Amino acid sequence: MITNSDEMNFMKISPTPRIFFLVVILVVGYLRNFSGFAQTAPTNPAPNTTVQPSPKPTPPPATAKDLIAQGIQLYRKVKYDQAAKKFAAALKLEPANNDALGYASLTAYQLGNQAQARELFQRRADLPNQTNSVKAFCSYMIALTRWRQSHEIIAKRGNLTTGKTVYKMTDKELAAANEHVTAGITSVNKALAIKPDYAEAFNILNLLHAEAAAIATDEAKANEQRKAALTALRQAIKFHKAGATNDFGAPTIQIGEFATTEEEQEQMLDPMFATFEGGKPLTRAGAVLPVVKTAKPKPVKTEDGSPAPSGVGATGGAVSVGPGRGALKSSKQEVVQLKGGKAKVEVLISTTGQVVFARILDGPAATTGPALAAAKKWVFSAAKFEGQPVQVSGVITFNVKSSGGSKSKTK
Repeated sequence: MITNSDEMNFMKISPTPRIFFLVVILVVGYLRNFSGFAQTAPTNPAPNTTVQPSPKPTPPPATAKDLIAQGIQLYRKVKYDQAAKKFAAALKLEPANNDALGYASLTAYQLGNQAQARELFQRRADLPNQTNSVKAFCSYMIALTRWRQSHEIIAKRGNLTTGKTVYKMTDKELAAANEHVTAGITSVNKALAIKPDYAEAFNILNLLHAEAAAIATDEAKANEQRKAALTALRQAIKFHKAGATNDFGAPTIQIGEFATTEEEQEQMLDPMFATFEGGKPLTRAGAVLPVVKTAKPKPVKTEDGSPAPSGVGATGGAVSVGPGRGALKSSKQEVVQLKGGKAKVEVLISTTGQVVFARILDGPAATTGPALAAAKKWVFSAAKFEGQPVQVSGVITFNVKSSGGSKSKTK
């Protein structure tokens, strides 16, 4: 602290030292103030950085059990394509997984991949310590895939002629059909050797013999195969359990073609029709192609306001555009009738006469929708074989026609 006496002494000092002394006092004061400020001034805050979340742990890879569970859920939702991928992934991890093989084989069958289904069913049957019941089921399903493929080849080549279904096939088709029938009979007999009361297996044996009768080279062989089919059918009826679902495992009579008119029905000479009562069409429906209409062209103009070379005027009417500008073109709405043709639909008739299964076998793309819809509207009389209710399997051939001409134009 500077006192009065100090101040007096300071005034007595010569100017030059006095100035120097004054500068020293100012510097010392400044340093004292700066030191206090440094002690109390806040420190600069750290840069404002976003806190990054901790990375989520990588989930463990799905196990075969996980993939099978996911596949089962998709299978139950009828998402067979997605389910197949899950089961395939499970089999990569565990090729001998019984559940994965079981569901993968059934999924392949549902997708119509018959060859793949057979390979998977066989792999499951060949697993070490596999149960006899599973072996029998796999052999039955392999036979079912064989019947399906033989039926697809044969049924689409049938034509109703003078009351009988006549099959015209190429040598290659005939050889393939015979191969499937023979292999199918061998497989189904394996199932019956394990389980002699296997009703579903007996019915597939019946259907395989019916296919063999359809493609037999002479009537004697055809009759032999029909007898074998009916013998197997009797066994299927004997062991069939009431309340089973309406599928091809239930007792079924297989015929060729259903008549599409009453007149044709009265002339039916198919030998299989003579073996059972009922099973005749009561209500028929025809298939008609839909009409497709084109959109009305919009008027188009060029930059100078004159009609465009298309010939479509401002009101949508046809106009002359002059030489070298294009020809007259109609702007009227055009009705296009799709091309018709014959479409074959496989149907399964329940014991009450209802169509419970319908599937396109052959036909132009445009005809398949109308033909399938029409087939589902047919109603039949209940069929009985030797007094027992049976299903009936056959083919309806629709001559799908247009409702009008091939092409017409309207305003």
